[in-house]
Amino acid sequence: LAPDSYVKGVIAATVVGVIVASVNFFQSLKPPNSSVIRLPAFSCWVESAMPFFLVGFIDLITLNLGTFMLIWWAGPTEAGLFQPLIRVMPFMMLASQAMGTRFAPRISELYTTNQITRLQNLTGKVTLVSVIFTLLSAVLLLIFSEQILGWFGPEFREVTPAFWWIAGAQLFNAATGPSLQ
Repeated sequence: LAPDSYVKGVIAATVVGVIVASVNFFQSLKPPNSSVIRLPAFSCWVESAMPFFLVGFIDLITLNLGTFMLIWWAGPTEAGLFQPLIRVMPFMMLASQAMGTRFAPRISELYTTNQITRLQNLTGKVTLVSVIFTLLSAVLLLIFSEQILGWFGPEFREVTPAFWWIAGAQLFNAATGPSLQ
């Protein structure tokens, strides 16, 4: 399989996946036929997920500290040009992880008690909030991507365009809903 055929196949599969996920996502936003379900206010969701966000942030820093040190103290040849990119990108996943961790017990409870309509409603709202915060973090990282990669050395700025691909992948990941549990 030639590289260009492989890339075309991956792009085609991604487009199909985005279409299927989008259709499912927008169908899940339709109000259920049963009684109206009252969910906590948006600010309550963010407030209750914040401890999980902070724990995840600290975890990312500590897990990747060795690689960050290698990148800072070594050069692009030793560390690889994509190492900083790969180590910075998980910060985009924090919103999805925090929301998923916060609501996993509730989602599990609704599933085990066969409250499928409420489960779909909650999952749709959690997904929407995750997408919003993933988009915000992606935009911030994209705006400052050249500066962030420049901290590791001028050679690392070559991979700045790859931020766009990974940001798109993380947004797609957030839009597919809670999947960490």
